[in-house]
Amino acid sequence: MKNQEFEPGPWILGGCSGRMITTPDGYVGDGFIADVDTLANARLIAAAPELLEALKAMLNKAYKQNWNDQYPDEIEAAQNAISKALGQ
Repeated sequence: MKNQEFEPGPWILGGCSGRMITTPDGYVGDGFIADVDTLANARLIAAAPELLEALKAMLNKAYKQNWNDQYPDEIEAAQNAISKALGQ
């Protein structure tokens, strides 16, 4: 199964409830991401693209610093989270 591309970030909160997640260019079509049940969930989902990129960058630096031996559980958790986000 081929991974589906996700809508690139940034994602923003909007709508009357503040729980609608969109791209900056709109609420309809490709700009709509989700309408979420709680504001806390909406904030977390809206931050997802930036969190993914930050985690990938930190993991890359961790490999360059040879943190694999010092923090194997954290490295594995980061790898698993990235794989989950990418549908791998």
